Amino acid sequence: MPDYTYEIIESTVLTGTATAVTFSSLTTDYEHLEIWMTARTDLNTTTGYDYVGVRFNGDTGSNYATQTMYGHNTTGATERETGNAFGMKVRAAASDPENALNFGGICVLIPDYRGANVNKSSTSIGGKCGPSYGFASNGTGEWDNTAAITSVELTPGAGTNFNIGCVFTLYGLRSS
Repeated sequence: MPDYTYEIIESTVLTGTATAVTFSSLTTDYEHLEIWMTARTDLNTTTGYDYVGVRFNGDTGSNYATQTMYGHNTTGATERETGNAFGMKVRAAASDPENALNFGGICVLIPDYRGANVNKSSTSIGGKCGPSYGFASNGTGEWDNTAAITSVELTPGAGTNFNIGCVFTLYGLRSS
């Protein structure tokens, strides 16, 4: 198995709220992409977590599917969604009513993002833990398209905005 070098392509730290974060003009310089997020949305729900939608190349069609296994406090479940226009769901961003300093951590790996002969897939892990609620997830996603990925858009799930202080970093991976 090759060793990989991680290179930061772009990083965004929100100093205000945002309805989306977009990484655009990706080149084919890398073998894989990885997105790391420290995220929180303005969704006001008693569960204290939200998801993040991931879309590629501006595609807002229903070409995405997601399979997620997750645990909320002491309860486990699975979720399968297809035909999603909001993109692939990755979890878990923190949300209100949790302490405003609580954020969720999410990592999304997108292998072979530049390959032209396969639909694009992803794997994700994420979670958050606060004084009242805990949430952990492991998911997979697919974009039903063989185009090379040239841009990635991240949107708050059921919330309207990402909150101040969120950090989104896109890495390129290449074998060393």
